[in-house]
Amino acid sequence: MIQGPPGSGKTTTGVEIVLEWLRSSGNPILVTGESQQTVNTIYQELIKANVKAVAVGPGFEDMLDALNS
Repeated sequence: MIQGPPGSGKTTTGVEIVLEWLRSSGNPILVTGESQQTVNTIYQELIKANVKAVAVGPGFEDMLDALNS
């Protein structure tokens, strides 16, 4: 859990932790967030870092349908 005031870099820190875990283990990682905005930001940052990521939540149903077809 990462806590702090808005704008303190919590999401950026979380993304860097996930990237390091992926580099060291290579195993899948489940990442959650307090809000959909946080999840969207983390997802976008992981995609920018060339990580194969899937986001689940409101607005992602079409993407999941495409992955399952």
